[in-house]
Amino acid sequence: RPFEIDAGFGDIAVLVRPELRGSGIGAAAVVQHARDQFGQGWLPLYRCNYDRVASRNLALSIGFREVTSLAALRFD
Repeated sequence: RPFEIDAGFGDIAVLVRPELRGSGIGAAAVVQHARDQFGQGWLPLYRCNYDRVASRNLALSIGFREVTSLAALRFD
């Protein structure tokens, strides 16, 4: 879907069932989706929680590079 802040980016998220994790299905889905986004004139944007090591590693393994990070704070 278009990234809500800048419609020139296509926002990517992937969820893989626990029993299929590590099989390559998540990476294959993201690669295909990123190709589709390029075809529509969007730049793929992969966001994940930094502490989700597997998700971060998936993105890095298929060519994404970290360009920024965002921290959210909550005041009680």
